[in-house]
Amino acid sequence: MTNYRTRRSPLRTALRRIRYAFRKPAWIESEENECEFYAQFIPWGGLCFDIGANCGDKTNIFHLLGAHVVAVDPVPDCVLSLRRRFPAREVTVVDSAVGAESGDMPLHIGDSSTISSLLPDWIQRNPSQLSGRKVSEVRMVPVTTLDALILKYGIPAFCKIDVEGYEAQVLAGVSHAIPMLSYEWTKEGIDQVGICMKRLEQLGNYEFNFSYAFPLALESESWMSSTALMELLRHRSSRKQHDVWGDVFARLR
Repeated sequence: MTNYRTRRSPLRTALRRIRYAFRKPAWIESEENECEFYAQFIPWGGLCFDIGANCGDKTNIFHLLGAHVVAVDPVPDCVLSLRRRFPAREVTVVDSAVGAESGDMPLHIGDSSTISSLLPDWIQRNPSQLSGRKVSEVRMVPVTTLDALILKYGIPAFCKIDVEGYEAQVLAGVSHAIPMLSYEWTKEGIDQVGICMKRLEQLGNYEFNFSYAFPLALESESWMSSTALMELLRHRSSRKQHDVWGDVFARLR
């Protein structure tokens, strides 16, 4: 178990333990699992980027762990939720998508905010996860780059990227080696995993690991090369019949 502290006061923590001493709600179990997991990557007082922050579930974890978070999302309802949810002095909300170049692009907003993407065919690319979902609106949104965010806020200790299939384009817009980062992978998007790893290896000497979405844990006891991880992910994806997705983790050696 990872030792970690959170922004909650000792009194609030004690009262919460008493209240849920006999049965913890699922959301508390999930929050504690995520805090324990991400504490190994996020230093207290460090800078974190949450690219594709949505309504702030991961931002909340990073914030609880004492980070200053730059939460970036282009969906208006998500931006409003982020600004209401977190104190501005500790969480900076950026109303933008992230890509290879700055500018403006059409955002395909899904009937769930979690599936909004700059890719017009993102839903069709992921039938195992997104069957029956649809795009409810298309609107032009500003696009920034990781380099621009780094120029303004600094190099983050950790950067999470979850942008519904647009991860490779996000990484094409950075020229700095970020010490630790994660990006989403899906069974249908295995080829994109390799593209992202090749881009990272152009920036620095990275090693890799991965997790499934549930339960949240590093699946390999040892960090590995990009080639080894690709072989492992292809094998795991072919064997599993149910939905397969999670995050790839990359760290500088």
